[in-house]
Amino acid sequence: NCNQFIKRKEYLNHLKSLCVEGLISCPYFEYGCQDKIKSKHLNQHCNEKISHHLMLLQIFMNDKIKTIEKENSLPLP
Repeated sequence: NCNQFIKRKEYLNHLKSLCVEGLISCPYFEYGCQDKIKSKHLNQHCNEKISHHLMLLQIFMNDKIKTIEKENSLPLP
């Protein structure tokens, strides 16, 4: 709870995008980081998890490269 007065109709938008106390998914969620953090702790999380995020990106990129190589090795119809 951030103790801000929010109009009821703006409450959900506030929680999703403005509230520093609101939980958000890590920006590396799509690459495998499952952490949910308070918005105000995002920079700290990213700084503390640099190695983990780089590992997730490496795995993601390796999978993409393998997929592309596999697609390129298929015979043309």
